[in-house]
Amino acid sequence: VLSKNKVCLLDVQPHTIKHLRTAEMKPFVVFVKPPTIDRLRETRKSAKIISSKDDKGSAKSFTEEDFQDMMNTAQTMESQYGYLFDKVIVNDDLSTAFNELLLALKEVETQTHWVPVCWTHS
Repeated sequence: VLSKNKVCLLDVQPHTIKHLRTAEMKPFVVFVKPPTIDRLRETRKSAKIISSKDDKGSAKSFTEEDFQDMMNTAQTMESQYGYLFDKVIVNDDLSTAFNELLLALKEVETQTHWVPVCWTHS
C-alpha cells in the first residue's frame, strides 16, 4: 500500500493499535471521540440515529445506558491508549469532524511530523 502511495483506512479495536504501530505500517492513528454526553444525546436524537436493531429487526433508539457506555468506553480508550493517538477529533458536528479529519490527512501527506526514532532506521 505504502509503496504505491496509497492510504489504507482501518477501523480497529484499540488493543490492536500497538501491533499495527510498526515501522512497516507507519500508521497515523486518529481517535474519534464522542462530544459531551448532553451533546451526544441531542445530536443522536435529533438526527434519529439508531443504535441497533432489536430482536424483531426493528430500529432501536439509543438509551441512556447506551450514551453512558459510549462515554465510558471513550474515556477508557483515551486513558489506556491515548499515547498512541496522533490526532483526536471530537465528533460533535459530523461535517466539522469530517473536515478536520480531511485536514489532518492532508497534513500527514504534506508536512513533516514526529515518528518513533526506531522508524527512521528501517
